Amino acid sequence: MQRDRLMTGLQNSGIDFTWLMANLEIGKIKTGVDQEEVGEVETFILGPKAYYAAETYVLSLFQLYPTVYLHKTTRAAEKLFSAMFLQIVKLVRDGSKERTGLQHGHPLIRFASDPESLEHVLSLDDAVFWGALGMLAGAKDKVIQACATHLRDRKLPKCVDIRHDLVAAIGANRSLSPEQREQKNKQLERLTGAIEKRLQSWAENNSTGVPRILTDRASRDPYKRFEESKGPLNQIHIHLADKQISDVAECSPVIAAIETFELFRAYVTDSEAKTQVEKIVHDELGKQHG
Repeated sequence: MQRDRLMTGLQNSGIDFTWLMANLEIGKIKTGVDQEEVGEVETFILGPKAYYAAETYVLSLFQLYPTVYLHKTTRAAEKLFSAMFLQIVKLVRDGSKERTGLQHGHPLIRFASDPESLEHVLSLDDAVFWGALGMLAGAKDKVIQACATHLRDRKLPKCVDIRHDLVAAIGANRSLSPEQREQKNKQLERLTGAIEKRLQSWAENNSTGVPRILTDRASRDPYKRFEESKGPLNQIHIHLADKQISDVAECSPVIAAIETFELFRAYVTDSEAKTQVEKIVHDELGKQHG
């Protein structure tokens, strides 16, 4: 977290790392399988003085997702990379690796041929990708060529924040009761599914290089609460003043009140594609109100 804040120049999402480390303790927590307790295990826990620092840590990490990890520019580049790499894998497996622009023994080609090989996975790093970008930009395949050129020249698709527009249109951004919020969320889910399907269909039928519309859906929980199948060591445990050890989500009303962050965006490469996104969103909203 501290590295990512520094490298992106972000001023929020700071944590009191020194205080968290100073209040780190060893404690025993219960373990179980399928809600049946089977024993105890020693692990790191936080002392009672670190209660608010633990809250701040969870909130700060949560805020890094919309501001850094799921930022529209970051995701636009990731979507271009995904479209390009999927096309590389497809061509390699179809026996058309010469259309990728890469040499026969290139690490990306070897990984696409056998992604289960640990050796091939370990041969991939940032230098391999950036070094390959010039060759990919000269590929015979139009999708790979266009995606690589856009990444190389930093010409990323523009973002249309569809979920933001949908939330405003149906009034889900207002103060609502839990029942009303649940109803609005179901309406959002229906709209999102219908719009995404139409956008993907239009892109498939109207694109020759980079997909002219790239859709993006993601969600991030503020805190991953206890799940028996994953075990208790994934949680943040805190030693409270009453000597009990609790999951921080069980004793913090602040963390419990935060809703999941969700996004639904479209990335467009030209004005016609943007107009099409707006038209499809308008049509689907009209169907809901109709």
